[in-house]
Amino acid sequence: MLIRTTICNLYSFQNKTEFNMLTGDIRRHPHHVHSLGKVSVVRMAAIYGANGAGKSNLIKALDLLQEAASSEKIPNEKISPHKFGTSTDCKFPQIEVELFINNKFFLYGLSLTQNRVVEEWLYESGLGNKQDTLIFERSTAVDGKTKITFAAKNEQNAKAKLRKELYENEFLKSHSTLLWQLNQAKEVVIEEANHVFDWFENHLLVMRADEFPEGIMEKLLNDPGFHTFCNEFLPSLDTGVSELVVKTEKYKESNIREDAELLEDVLEDLEKGEKSVPLLFSDDTPAVVMLEDNELVIKTLAAYHQANNNQKVLFDFKEESDGTRKLTEFLSVFYGLKTDADIIVIDEIERSIHPSLIREILKKLADEKEAKGQLIFTTHEAGLLDLDMFRQDEIWFAEKNETGATKLYPLSDFAIRPDLNIEKGYLLGRFGAVPSLVDLKKMDWKTPAHAEN
Repeated sequence: MLIRTTICNLYSFQNKTEFNMLTGDIRRHPHHVHSLGKVSVVRMAAIYGANGAGKSNLIKALDLLQEAASSEKIPNEKISPHKFGTSTDCKFPQIEVELFINNKFFLYGLSLTQNRVVEEWLYESGLGNKQDTLIFERSTAVDGKTKITFAAKNEQNAKAKLRKELYENEFLKSHSTLLWQLNQAKEVVIEEANHVFDWFENHLLVMRADEFPEGIMEKLLNDPGFHTFCNEFLPSLDTGVSELVVKTEKYKESNIREDAELLEDVLEDLEKGEKSVPLLFSDDTPAVVMLEDNELVIKTLAAYHQANNNQKVLFDFKEESDGTRKLTEFLSVFYGLKTDADIIVIDEIERSIHPSLIREILKKLADEKEAKGQLIFTTHEAGLLDLDMFRQDEIWFAEKNETGATKLYPLSDFAIRPDLNIEKGYLLGRFGAVPSLVDLKKMDWKTPAHAEN
């Protein structure tokens, strides 16, 4: 579970700015809450704000941290300090997350430049009630020299001590995180570091506005429960789709040869022993290539629609509307929220999906009492501002101040009546985070001279 994230001197965040999933003093929708012993967190968070307010920068920051923590090299092209004014809190871009993993709370953070991890730390969090407990700290000087401090129990462990010396003097590069390096060892060096690394690699999904989830075909083929979920979920949303199916073609009869360059890599993977290899056709149709009865086959996504005569008509995935395609691709994400304790972060969740449809989807997710994961998303869709769907502590706003820095704050900061029309109040500017529009009537939009004749 994600408890909170703090961002500083990164993108539009100037000084330390916090976003959290902690519950407020709210009694609505008690099933929206995950109890973690010492604290409780909400299952969902919707983030609103004008274009350019910085709400997408929260998504970018989490994406940066995930890639840096779980890759061999920090993504230097994604690192950009705040440009409007000097940060008084952080000399370098910094991001930290507080997590709940295996019944423990952790703090993991990075301070970094485009070519160097300046500082890195992992603590067992005391949640402000007691002192945080060191697991490791690392710093890298301008000359690339690294200093590492382990918790006392690991400083005294001969194997861990040897690893530390090797990392400081040879193995750990200035552009790599210690978290990643620790997880490349054949044996466990620091167990807590393995747990946090696994969280970044397997339990956090960050999706930018122009990205789509992958793996729907493998999930349809390997998880009967997911296939059932899809065929219950899609028809209920009036998309025209009555059933999702997997269409199988022999390679010799398929048009996949038009994607010859891509196919070459797929065949190489099969020769290496892979049982199946996912790919994306040039028309964006998800597919899987595999051997079936010793014959190469292509499995693609397709859907049945119900005709007026009650006959089922098969459509290829490429024939579906953009909205239906995007919705279908998101089904694996929505299913994951229901079945796994994963954190899904989506920028502009409503893109290409009709407002009434995205509302219905989120209402279904909000009403799911057994959901195990967390969903965080940015949106412009004011129709989702409804206290019958969300708690006040599940609605956040992003707004820039006079220095161009983003501030984040929840609706629960405001004293409001439970029956208040939140959507109307937001559009009227009661909670801020809306664009300042010029008076169009005062704009001198004259008809061009050549158009008057």
